Amino acid sequence: MAMKLNVQKDPTGLSISFHARSSRFYYQWLFNFIIWASLQIVGYILICNYFLGMDALFAKIIYSIVTLLLIRAPTIDSFYVFKDYGVQLKTSKGCILLPEFLNCKIFDTTIFIPNDEIVDVVINEGFQGLSVIFYLCVIVKKSKVLKLVFPVCEYT
Repeated sequence: MAMKLNVQKDPTGLSISFHARSSRFYYQWLFNFIIWASLQIVGYILICNYFLGMDALFAKIIYSIVTLLLIRAPTIDSFYVFKDYGVQLKTSKGCILLPEFLNCKIFDTTIFIPNDEIVDVVINEGFQGLSVIFYLCVIVKKSKVLKLVFPVCEYT
């Protein structure tokens, strides 16, 4: 999967940020939205046929909330480097109906790794099927697994 990488440098030179998203981000979002809307229509019809009164209203609300939680917006990964402090990994995968800035504020998962715990930041390669994937990862002291940041590129 090809990724679009946005790099921003702080004017003071104290930090730099990398934001990665799929090159098909908006197509994935549109596809997820169409699936969500289709499920809403089918669910509305089924609920109207099987429930009456307040039970139908309650069932519609529960159904809408469950489908919103199951069908999410595509992932946006961010990697921040803070000079003399460490790195921060951030992943945002929010609600399909909310705008991107609200998804980032509400649904972000953030991990900060201080400089004294970082062994190295490397671009590593791995194999997935018949493809070679290059990905950015952080090697952390006392950790048995690599902290995967995001895929950089893929060759088939």
